[in-house]
Amino acid sequence: FRKVAHEKNIRLTLNTEDNGEEVWFSPQYVEYILSNLLSNAIKFTSDGGSVTVNGRITCDDGECSGADKLSYLEIEVVDTGIGIAKEELGNIFNRYYQTRRGHNATSSGWGIGLSLVKRLAEAHKGFVSVSSEIDKGSTFLVKICVSSSAFEEQNHIAGDKVLVPISNYKLHPSMVTTDTHRKSTEEDDDESRITLLVVEDYLEMQDFLRQQLSVQYRVLTANNGREALDIARREMIHLVISDVMMPEMDGFELCRLLKGSMDTSHIPVILLTAKSEGNDVATGYRAGADAYVSKPFDIAILEMQINNILKLVQSRQQEMVTSQTDDLSSSTLTAIDQVFVQQMKKLVEENINNGDFSIADITTALGISRSLLHVKMKSLLNMSMGDYIRHQRMERACQLLREGYNISETAYSTGFADPNYFSKTFKKFIGMNPTEYISQYRNNRNS
Repeated sequence: FRKVAHEKNIRLTLNTEDNGEEVWFSPQYVEYILSNLLSNAIKFTSDGGSVTVNGRITCDDGECSGADKLSYLEIEVVDTGIGIAKEELGNIFNRYYQTRRGHNATSSGWGIGLSLVKRLAEAHKGFVSVSSEIDKGSTFLVKICVSSSAFEEQNHIAGDKVLVPISNYKLHPSMVTTDTHRKSTEEDDDESRITLLVVEDYLEMQDFLRQQLSVQYRVLTANNGREALDIARREMIHLVISDVMMPEMDGFELCRLLKGSMDTSHIPVILLTAKSEGNDVATGYRAGADAYVSKPFDIAILEMQINNILKLVQSRQQEMVTSQTDDLSSSTLTAIDQVFVQQMKKLVEENINNGDFSIADITTALGISRSLLHVKMKSLLNMSMGDYIRHQRMERACQLLREGYNISETAYSTGFADPNYFSKTFKKFIGMNPTEYISQYRNNRNS
């Protein structure tokens, strides 16, 4: 949908929280639901507007602990379009219903699309709802159940098909007609780029930094520390570049608050200042700054500083995944993040053989939300919680196989109830089945 959105100068944004959970759903149902809602949002949003898609896994009552709790996929599509009148909201999910404004805006209207969205959501033991305001836009919310326990056994696709990756699913052509005579120059998936937050009250300098850095990064801006703190709590920020002297909240205080909060402690900070006295530099580092650049500066030097910090973060992410020690005192992590990583690793280690161990168990034990878990794992380890658990289980499986345990014993010891399913998972992650792995290990040891 990016091409047609660009042709209408509509900002299309995707925000998803991915904790790597394995859930049950129909790809065809989800694709149709989302395609229909996105088609309508773009169709009924004027040039220069915006469409935002939010996706996450949630629970039936917000509390995910307990074996009987059901998980849901929550999809929200928000647009700044023409809106729907209150008296018509109750009818738009009826088959063939078209609002008067919708019919005037486009000859195709909503047709049977929303009616089918409603039926598909209900078939998935969920629902769809809408809120809207004339000339301000609409928000469609879909929740579908993705817990295996909610469906009868005959509804499950089991056996070999369990491991078919969703990337193999063939998407259908866009439901929106595009104008092929207009050429799109939009960057590929802007939201996938590294995001920098530039905090600068001198607007000319702010604009200069934004223009220079936007060539390589997605750049957000704030006029002072207070605005920046609010953005950092809402957005996935990879690095903050902040002036020191600013109204309302200066760079030192912003840095202290970022580094002192679980929500933002992982974000590196570069401080910019016109002063170069040692006291100011020391104050910046005491506040937790990762680097300090004095004005006036060469933009190339700043870009190299950014690149070096991002490389350090990437190297640290890999180390966090592969490290066998819990001692992080020598790392560049903040104290808050050291505690998080230590607690998270210990929790996974203690439950490596627990097949029922879930994301809900982790968020409950650590006392954090699913959203924050997603942010911390992405920032500190660059992988989802579910992928980390699978990685650790496969690492343990390799160790047990090398120590002489058979395949069934290894499967049960790493949280798998079915040795056959374990073997398929092992081959997917390691590149060979357990028998081949054992044979290769023995051959290498004897050679």
